[in-house]
Amino acid sequence: GRPDRAARVDQETALADTSRLLGVAVTAADLLGYREQVWETGLPVAMPGHRERVAALRVALAEQGGLSVTGAWVAGTGLAAVVTDARAVAESLIRTEELRAG
Repeated sequence: GRPDRAARVDQETALADTSRLLGVAVTAADLLGYREQVWETGLPVAMPGHRERVAALRVALAEQGGLSVTGAWVAGTGLAAVVTDARAVAESLIRTEELRAG
């Protein structure tokens, strides 16, 4: 949880955020259930140099070809960061495979 958090997320905001993240309209009719989960103890804070280590890892994996990493530990916390990163990784892997196939 974040001590500076002003308000809980309502269902309307969650649906709007989900629609934006997934790139499709998601409405209350699509929703099977709704519950906000507040994690009192979140992911650990990254140590200094984490971004640089992740960048170096990604470069090393890219040099191998067809191998990458994704997830909160490399992209940052929150769906916006993870989904955006996962899409970018998937697109990169697809481009790599297309180049190999010629």
